[in-house]
Amino acid sequence: INRRFTTLDALSAKISASKVLTTSDAAALQSEIASTKTGLTSLKATIDSETSLPALKVDIAKIAADYRVYLLVAPQVNLVSAADGVVAAQARFADVNTKLAARIAAAKAAGKNTAAAQTALNAMNTAVANAVGLAQPLPAKLLPLTPAQYNSGTAGPIVTSARAALGQARDQLKAAMASAKACRDALK
Repeated sequence: INRRFTTLDALSAKISASKVLTTSDAAALQSEIASTKTGLTSLKATIDSETSLPALKVDIAKIAADYRVYLLVAPQVNLVSAADGVVAAQARFADVNTKLAARIAAAKAAGKNTAAAQTALNAMNTAVANAVGLAQPLPAKLLPLTPAQYNSGTAGPIVTSARAALGQARDQLKAAMASAKACRDALK
């Protein structure tokens, strides 16, 4: 239980330090951590006062089964944070889009061929939109998950698909970066 408290404290600190988590997602995650800590504290008191070995075994099994810190809470924090990070990247790419579009317009006004730069800029914008489309729905899917859902087998596939979607979103952001560089290079 103490090891789980340490993990929960570290997750709470990660949430507090995050610059990308939305206020509502951070509040939901902090609430989940607080309720998990409360439940574990109560369970610890029960375990500490237990006098029967069979009852103690049942109580100890509840540590993992009723409070899925490592299999559910930690992934929720990490995946929701990553999803919010992808969505937050959209603003940075919007700034890049504005600057590159201005450079394309200036180059076009100077009589230069800007077709390759415009194509690369369009590819960047498409990749960012794809990444955000993959990441944006994930917090709504991940935040409501419970240990009971994990134990019944319904939460695990959601966590796994969220990981896959974030991997694809990360690849899309890498492609957007490459397209932005290609656009910049085409304007040289």
